[in-house]
Amino acid sequence: MYSLWNSYNDSDPNTSLTVQDISMNDGNCALVIPISSTLFEYHPTIPNTSIMNYSPTGWLNGGNWSGISMANSQDGFQIYDPLDLSSPVFSIGWGTNNTNVDVYMGPISATDAVFFLTDCSYFSNTSWSIGCAGDPGCGTDEQTGDKQNDLKHHGGPSRAVCLFSDEIITFLQKEGHPIKPGSTGENLTIKGLDWTKMKEGLKLAIGNVEIELTGPAAPCKTIANSFKEGKFIRISEKTHPQSSRWYAKVLKEGVVYKNDSVALL
Repeated sequence: MYSLWNSYNDSDPNTSLTVQDISMNDGNCALVIPISSTLFEYHPTIPNTSIMNYSPTGWLNGGNWSGISMANSQDGFQIYDPLDLSSPVFSIGWGTNNTNVDVYMGPISATDAVFFLTDCSYFSNTSWSIGCAGDPGCGTDEQTGDKQNDLKHHGGPSRAVCLFSDEIITFLQKEGHPIKPGSTGENLTIKGLDWTKMKEGLKLAIGNVEIELTGPAAPCKTIANSFKEGKFIRISEKTHPQSSRWYAKVLKEGVVYKNDSVALL
């Protein structure tokens, strides 16, 4: 189960935005909200180089995209509990002001940079890394934050996408496992595809995207909560053939949407 929140600049929208999905009947939803919506508020002067505290006054209805831009001298994000505005629940910052910041990236420029976690310890400064946001001048593009702790079994172009079968998930639920679509980390949950035909080299068209299977995905303890007694080996290809998730590489890039058709090539 998950919820995706995607805010965008409605004066210059991206045509590849996620499709709005406000129903939770399938265990997830996607909220696509323009920044000008009155669901947002913005402050015209805070934060700045000297003030990083939450202001109880001065907020204006409707968001402002320019307020999200990075000025490098006072960049930062803070999350507050509405019942306690004295200090943020979590905050990350960089630039010249590290007041009220749990994670501080240091007095560096944020130009062409992305910041991402390397593990689940998001309050630990050492768990955050700085990467390149796509400018060839700063190095390899890491704007998706594609970092894994186990590079032997995860990551890389040949394992860019992870697929799983909706029918297998349903079967596992009948066995008593608390598994749900997405709970084992797959990027795409596919319905109606004969999983016995899955093999290395098989090519699939998903909407306007084309991928090629590169091998079964080895399960690990990070998905143990999806199985009775934590026995994640239930979806290991070695012990339970034709029950595993599959990795794939991308042959033709594009955007995949919910309910896109899937076909063998």
